[in-house]
Amino acid sequence: MTKKSKNRVIKKKLLRKGLAILLTGQSPYWLIRLRDPVAQKYVSRSSRETSRVEARDAAYEFADSFHSKANSDHAVRKATSFEHYAKQLMVMQKGQSNGDSKLLNRPKDGLIYYFGKHDISKITTGMVRDYLFHLDENRPKLLAGSTKAKHTIIIRKVLTLAVEDGILNILPVMPKQKTVDTPRHTFTDREYKLFMTTALACSKRGDKVRGVRITGHHVRMFEVPLVS
Repeated sequence: MTKKSKNRVIKKKLLRKGLAILLTGQSPYWLIRLRDPVAQKYVSRSSRETSRVEARDAAYEFADSFHSKANSDHAVRKATSFEHYAKQLMVMQKGQSNGDSKLLNRPKDGLIYYFGKHDISKITTGMVRDYLFHLDENRPKLLAGSTKAKHTIIIRKVLTLAVEDGILNILPVMPKQKTVDTPRHTFTDREYKLFMTTALACSKRGDKVRGVRITGHHVRMFEVPLVS
């Protein structure tokens, strides 16, 4: 006979969208489960109540307190929000070939999705660090330090616009990211001679690389001057 899990839900009462109380086989107390729309995950806490009515009241109190705290950093006016300055940055960079717009607008974990409603003057180093942790939570593999650095660079660009407008007094320190140094490969003498011989042969045949014909000028660009 299969043994029933203590974590199984015995009773469930939906109070409103994103808020419910649950009774499991693990505890006599009702469990409060609240959906956090910013972090896109559920927050659970014991109501410390065995009565469903009292657990319901505790759930409403917890939800109101949680949302009040979560929204305390949100901008009162849209003109002081992170989203406002992020869109300003995109307008300034319109036509430029960079990945800023992609990282700003990416659904579910893009910068505007995560920071958009926040008052830009209240964004701290800790909040940026939490965002970087959030990026890793949504992936089976941790992001490389160089990739995270791109995110922090864009955040700094957006915050700089707020500094220029006098909304933000000083830029918060961006969390440092560990990067792996990958030095470029260096030819051995034998490999260099083979490369030059092959390149010269290609120029004589008039070979093309990405539609560009190889000439003697291209080959000479790789010549190493002799050291006396």
